[in-house]
Amino acid sequence: MDEKGEVIKSTPKANVLLVDDRAENLLALESVLNELGQNLIRANSAPEALRHLLIDDFALILLDVQMPGLSGFELAELIRERERTQHTPIIFISAESVQDHNIFKGYSLGAVDYLTKPVDPDILKSKVRFFSKLYLQQDQIRIQARALAEANKRLDELNVDLEERVRLRTKELENANAEREALLAREKSLRADAERANRMKDEFLATLSHELRTPLNSILGWSQIVLSDMVDQEGLKTALETIHRNATAQAQLIEELLEASRLITGKVLLNLEPTDVIPVLEAAIDIVRPRAAAKNIDIVTAFDDDVATITTDPTRLQQMVWNLLTNAIKFTPDRGRIEIKATRSKDRLRVSVSDTGMGISSDFLPYVFDRFRQQDSTSTRRHDGLGLGLAIVRQLAELHGGEVSAESDGENKGSTFIISLPIIQTDEVAENTEPMATVPVNGKNVLGEALKDIFIHVVDDDADSCGLLEYAFTIRGARVHTSNSAADAFRRISQEPPDILLADINMPGEDGYSLIRRVREFAAAEGIELPAIALTAMARAEDSDRAVNAGFNMHVPKPVEIDELTNTIQQLLQSGQRTVTA
Repeated sequence: MDEKGEVIKSTPKANVLLVDDRAENLLALESVLNELGQNLIRANSAPEALRHLLIDDFALILLDVQMPGLSGFELAELIRERERTQHTPIIFISAESVQDHNIFKGYSLGAVDYLTKPVDPDILKSKVRFFSKLYLQQDQIRIQARALAEANKRLDELNVDLEERVRLRTKELENANAEREALLAREKSLRADAERANRMKDEFLATLSHELRTPLNSILGWSQIVLSDMVDQEGLKTALETIHRNATAQAQLIEELLEASRLITGKVLLNLEPTDVIPVLEAAIDIVRPRAAAKNIDIVTAFDDDVATITTDPTRLQQMVWNLLTNAIKFTPDRGRIEIKATRSKDRLRVSVSDTGMGISSDFLPYVFDRFRQQDSTSTRRHDGLGLGLAIVRQLAELHGGEVSAESDGENKGSTFIISLPIIQTDEVAENTEPMATVPVNGKNVLGEALKDIFIHVVDDDADSCGLLEYAFTIRGARVHTSNSAADAFRRISQEPPDILLADINMPGEDGYSLIRRVREFAAAEGIELPAIALTAMARAEDSDRAVNAGFNMHVPKPVEIDELTNTIQQLLQSGQRTVTA
């Protein structure tokens, strides 16, 4: 109170969480940011940070990447899983050289920035000031006097230690001029690497935006034409074919991003088995043959007689060869030629794909397998794509214990890509394998009686998704109920249990995990079997595990082909077995 006895209102302050396992780093951050007048909360470990997040809300989290125990990335994943902290801004701070996969990982976890030590104090203060001001404007959070007092107390306790560390460090620097010069040179190199990585990030984001917007433009345009009722039957067919083709292209782009993410995080496991190589290669060729025919490109094969059976994952081998063939077709002009060879050299299988295309410059050749790298990334480039296909081939080959290489005499002189795999896999590779749960799909149009007399309950807060599935299942003979919330779904299911349940995961109020747990309790009490599929856009491996652990029989990621989903429903109802993923 003031002299008149009136209450003096304190200025609201935002909470800023500083996470680093090194006390001197935390102190350095505090000394830079203290003048902003915000509430700086320190955490020297991931568990301590989580405890703070359970108690308080924060305007911003400054998060170190390299920490013992849980890393900064792993801590960020835990933060994003909690509804309360899903949208809390995170700035990653790293003392390591910034690699493109680290930046991609950081932004995939919802980070607002990725900084490298040493951090420019003015830049750091500017970012913290912005997010603190934004947080206060939105939520009007008042800083608690106790938290500030504790922070100040911790700061005072560290002052003596800091002074001693500064004195010792200063002495070391005075006696090691040569080492200091080396450190300065290294810092300059790291800064150049960071700037180069940042440029690559900007180029990738621009390319990604272009690749996603281009098919979306055709989808929206043709949709508007169809909805205008000013299209004849032939135009309607063209519109639907275009919409389907571009939607498939978008789904492929997203799948490439997810596949790259799974490979980066080590979530891809091999299903090794004795494999007849030639049929796998021929299957890959059959997939791309229509594309080659459209450009009048000849595909020639040369398979040695001694190439027979090896231990490999046939699906992943086909994926690698398919990627190389697709790449060759893309960069080979009309009436070109592609040759695929398979040879055996001692204990290794060599599969090469050669083309008469545009070739690779000597400057770009060392980077041809890098993620998001493209020889032509300008706005006038003639070929689309995200630059992920060859990177995926390299990582899959290395996962097999093999390697992939590229050869080219230069631009417009063609190129050759060579996959080399061990014929007998090592124990190290075997550790990265497990049987894969798959759902066979016959690929036929299953209209009519495919779901005859089956009672399906669809739960999704998106009305369009519900409408699509209701229409698709009804014309296939099913009886369909739809619900836009978990509460409505459980009420109706308890009154009239369906033959099978399809439920989204992310829904307002109550999510799909909660719904399936309630449904399982109800089914157990009633003594009935109720198969359930999680049909969701959450497509990570951990999302599949979580859905199955919650009680779903199967996890099917969106987007999904209706015919494939119909087959999946039939097989689940017929088998009565729990399946992990489709």
